[in-house]
Amino acid sequence: MALIRPEDSILEEGFCYFFLKTAFNKLNDGTTGSTIPHVSKLTLAALQIPVPPLAEQKLISKLLFKLESAIAVQLRLAAVTDELKRAAMRKLFTHGLRGEPQKDTEIGPVPESWEIRPIGEVFEIVQGVSLKRNLSDGTDGIPFLRTSNVYWGHIDLSIVSRMHMPAEAIGERWLRQGDLLVCEGGEIGRAAVWERDESGITYQNHLHRLRPLDTGTANTKFTAAWLEVGFCHRKVYEGAGNKTTIPNLSRARLAELSMPLPTIEEQREIVAILDAIDRKIELHRKKKQVLEELFKALLHKLMTGEIRVADLDLSALDSSHTPHVAA
Repeated sequence: MALIRPEDSILEEGFCYFFLKTAFNKLNDGTTGSTIPHVSKLTLAALQIPVPPLAEQKLISKLLFKLESAIAVQLRLAAVTDELKRAAMRKLFTHGLRGEPQKDTEIGPVPESWEIRPIGEVFEIVQGVSLKRNLSDGTDGIPFLRTSNVYWGHIDLSIVSRMHMPAEAIGERWLRQGDLLVCEGGEIGRAAVWERDESGITYQNHLHRLRPLDTGTANTKFTAAWLEVGFCHRKVYEGAGNKTTIPNLSRARLAELSMPLPTIEEQREIVAILDAIDRKIELHRKKKQVLEELFKALLHKLMTGEIRVADLDLSALDSSHTPHVAA
């Protein structure tokens, strides 16, 4: 570690701190030593730092600290809201929404009117398509989802694989809006609903597709939320995977797992509550992303002089904000 103590008549410490953020890659490119790469004192001492007027430095650091603080607030709010969702899930799947007395079951306490049934009695379960060396290395072929696309409660489509396979070989394994996907391997039981209204996409054999045998009995988003409670919070499915070198959740084992079944109306009401919390979490995450992009752009432009702080409207800044500088 190196201690840098700016001459306060020339350089404001916050401005120095943010400048060093812009120099991170340059300093790392100049490291020496093969066992433990490090930045030499000479390299650090030779680093050229811009020195605008001290008053301008203070305004720049004040603005950037304010943005850092706003990013931290959104991160904290997303985490708090996420914890609220977990607490809500535990409460909803234990007490329901009707103020009923509870009963003890093999999956823990649930409202008295709720049924407990094996998943295989409620859903058609179909395992996905085996790749068999059919993976495409380009943008052609049939898109399919992997376990890496399925997270608790949502599906990430930032990277979608494709494979070469005749459409007729897919058979019944095309996804429909509302299908529930459950991971056979990796983090077994991880589940999310395919919510897009589009055809022509399938899924690999390490995923199970669940489709209600009766749409008036089961809601797939309710079931996805229950699986998260069962696997992650209550741990009632602990050890549900088959005992192999790499644990997996076979179709037969998944079909045997018990799940709660309130009325379809109560299932939909529970889903609506959890969806509202999810929207709040997503709002905080998007705000954090926008603030991070703004911070990155301003950091570069202010430190290179591409824009001057005098050109910005800083009236919204809290004049009492005096953050601590940490190296």
